[in-house]
Amino acid sequence: MHSIVKTDKCTYFSFIMRLVLSTIFNLLIIAICLVPATSNTTLSSELNRIIKRDVYDMLSSVETDTNGILHLADDGILRSFDDTGNVLDYRRLNNSHLRAIASLYSKDINNHLLNIWNNIDGFEVKEKVIWHPSTDLYPLPLLQKSQSIFSPIRHHLLLQRIIPCADIRCTGHATCRDMGCERCIVADKIASGRCSFY
Repeated sequence: MHSIVKTDKCTYFSFIMRLVLSTIFNLLIIAICLVPATSNTTLSSELNRIIKRDVYDMLSSVETDTNGILHLADDGILRSFDDTGNVLDYRRLNNSHLRAIASLYSKDINNHLLNIWNNIDGFEVKEKVIWHPSTDLYPLPLLQKSQSIFSPIRHHLLLQRIIPCADIRCTGHATCRDMGCERCIVADKIASGRCSFY
């Protein structure tokens, strides 16, 4: 009698295992069949989300100077400069990252940046050029050494309104921090950058 109960338990367990495995197998087949049916738009938006997350991670992890600036140059390198023009840190961006950043700008600037960054890959830039860029790879605010268009009075007037960081123009991190944002990011040879929360 004892062996019959044991056999029934084994048979029952075996039946349940086959049922579970069969269900898992069927679900996998359904999932595989549905993947090609997924629209390119869904896959594209998921890829864009991943790329934007990569960009966010790069921007938030780069070392900065309180009075410095982040600059994304024509060579696909995001450089963190101190206020005297020394490179403190950097991140290499590929073409997908560059396109994601260009999409944050107005249509005119977006088109300009896409034209400049066409086929650019920061992973191809030599280390020496990263740490010692030529002057054509420096941000305009550092070359001009002028922040007169961003007077402190104007900043305090802006503080009275709630403005998303991306709408605040800047020439250094201090401008952004005065507005409750984190960093100033300048792309290409644009005279001023935009603030970011990260």
